[in-house]
Amino acid sequence: MTTAVAVALYNGAQFLQEQLDSLKNQSVQPDQVILCDDGSSDNTVEIAEKYIAENCLGDRWKLYRNEKNLGYARNFYHAISLCQTDLVFLCDQDDVWVPEKIEKMMRVMEEHPHIDLLSCKYGKIDGEGKRLYGVLEREPKETGALIAVDVATVLRAYHWPGMVMCLRSSFFAAIADAICTEPMAHDMVLALCAADHHAFYEYDYLGAFHRRHGNNTANEEHRISKLLNRERKLRDMQVYNTLLTQISDSRIPVCAATLQQVRSRLELAQERESAVRERRLLKLWKVYGSDRQKMLRWASFACDMWLICVARK
Repeated sequence: MTTAVAVALYNGAQFLQEQLDSLKNQSVQPDQVILCDDGSSDNTVEIAEKYIAENCLGDRWKLYRNEKNLGYARNFYHAISLCQTDLVFLCDQDDVWVPEKIEKMMRVMEEHPHIDLLSCKYGKIDGEGKRLYGVLEREPKETGALIAVDVATVLRAYHWPGMVMCLRSSFFAAIADAICTEPMAHDMVLALCAADHHAFYEYDYLGAFHRRHGNNTANEEHRISKLLNRERKLRDMQVYNTLLTQISDSRIPVCAATLQQVRSRLELAQERESAVRERRLLKLWKVYGSDRQKMLRWASFACDMWLICVARK
C-alpha cells in the first residue's frame, strides 16, 4: 500500500524544519511528500527547498507554489489532489509526528479496508516543544483500540484536526468535486463525509504533537483562565456556528439524515450562544433540557453557567 503526506504551507518558517525532520525520520517512509505553499511572505519556501535539496529528497518530495492564495482548506484539498498513492496523510507545518505514525496507521488501514478515514490521538506542545497538559485534555491510553465515530459524535465535540488524519485516495476522489470549492474547515467536512457512511474511525494511539502558539489557525488555549474567558468563548461559539451554517448550506455529499443532524446541532448551538450572550440562565437551561438527541455536553453547561453568572469579560 502506497502512502503520501500532503503538507499545507503558509508563513510557517519558524517551526517548519522540526516538522520536516519528523517526516524524514518516519520508520516507514512515505512514497510521496507533497508540499503546497499558499503564497508565503516569509522564507517558508526557501526553507523547504533547501531541506529537500540538502537531504536528497527530490525524487519523492515535491514543492508546489500556488499561483494565488487558496486559503487553508482549499490548499489542503489541492495538496491531496496532487498525491498519487493509496493513502494520504494530512500534515500541518508546525507540528511534530511520532516516528511510527505512518507505519502504524498504514497497518490499520491495510487490515481494515472498510475504513476510509482514520484519526489517531495527539498531544500538545508549546512554542518551545514542551508538553502541554490542559484541564479538558483527553489523554490517550494508547490501547490500540479502534472506535467508530458517528455523525452525532462528530457534531457533539470535535476532536480530530486534520493533522491526525489518514484517508484513502478513493474516498477523496469520490467526494472531491463536491467539497474542493468549499472554503470551510476541511477536517470537519472530511469527518462528516466519512462518518455519514460509517467509515470514520479513531485509533487510540498517540501519533503526533500539535503545537500551540500565537500563529496557529485554531489558536486554542489550554489554560482554564482562557477556557472561561467570556469574550473568547463567545467568539468560539460564533465561529463554530458559522461553520455549521456553511456546512448546512453547502453541497457536501452526505445523506438527508446527516444534514438534518447538522441543522439540529446548529439550532441548539445558536440558542446556546444567544443565552450566554444575553446572560439568560433560564433560557440556557431550556436549551440543554430540549437536547433530546444529546448533542450538547453537560460539561459545557457548567462552563456556560460560569460565563453567565460570574465572568465579567
